[in-house]
Amino acid sequence: ANSDEVWRRSLAIHHEVAIGPDEGWLTLELDYRMVPEIHAEFPIRDDRILFLDEQGLRVRSLSLYDSLVGEVEFNEVDPYEGDSGMMVDLFHSNSLFWMDPVVDGLGAPETRDPLYAPMGVLICIRHQNRVAILDSVTGDLRWTWGAGQISGPHDATLLDSGNVLLFDNGLGSNKSRVVEVDPRTDRVVWEYRAPNPTDFYSASRGSAQRFDN
Repeated sequence: ANSDEVWRRSLAIHHEVAIGPDEGWLTLELDYRMVPEIHAEFPIRDDRILFLDEQGLRVRSLSLYDSLVGEVEFNEVDPYEGDSGMMVDLFHSNSLFWMDPVVDGLGAPETRDPLYAPMGVLICIRHQNRVAILDSVTGDLRWTWGAGQISGPHDATLLDSGNVLLFDNGLGSNKSRVVEVDPRTDRVVWEYRAPNPTDFYSASRGSAQRFDN
């Protein structure tokens, strides 16, 4: 209440700290690993979904590469010089959303689409032009969308309807938009573009929030 520091942790994390299960937190952790199928010489920068308890202590983590390999065709990403040398920033994920609080409002568990089973995490993956829903226990991919539809996206959130709202940066097109997609049908059910589309553009960053009205 008095802006006193409650706790502090030093972690190799980036982009997002979000509410997680059991009064804990979700964040994105960097993990450098050699994956010859991606690049023979340089490591990839894997994103791990890191679960912290309410005091910020590590509980467990989940590799995004392990969840997606064999399930999607990865975009090729050129190596670049990072803080730790040359690497391939394969994912550059930028948002996480713990789905259970929204899913609880979608009706009885036995009538819900399997996409909305408990323990789901929605993640936005900029360099793969995708959003995805993962089972945070098994790591299984429940749903992914965006290939050929969005470019450089940010800030995916789950709406009370079960639809996904995201900011589509539109890299290469000089025009951004806000997109609402129904993950049960992969259909875009609403979008916002500026009347003159190139008036609304962000090459990097960006977010969207659905208000009650």
